[in-house]
Amino acid sequence: MTETGDRRKLIRQLTRNGYTVTHGKNMHWKIYDADGQLVGAFPSTPGDHRSLNNTISFLKQQGIL
Repeated sequence: MTETGDRRKLIRQLTRNGYTVTHGKNMHWKIYDADGQLVGAFPSTPGDHRSLNNTISFLKQQGIL
């Protein structure tokens, strides 16, 4: 799967888990919990091939995934 496809898959998974994902003004996807608290963000245009893996790792450490 492509980087873009993987990112879409991640966003769908977060949404199914009750999080809201929005595209911010600074070109980052922002993740909000059910209370509207910002819990994380990740770039919409990753700088390198590890960006998505780093995002997934962070979300797992935070207990989001």
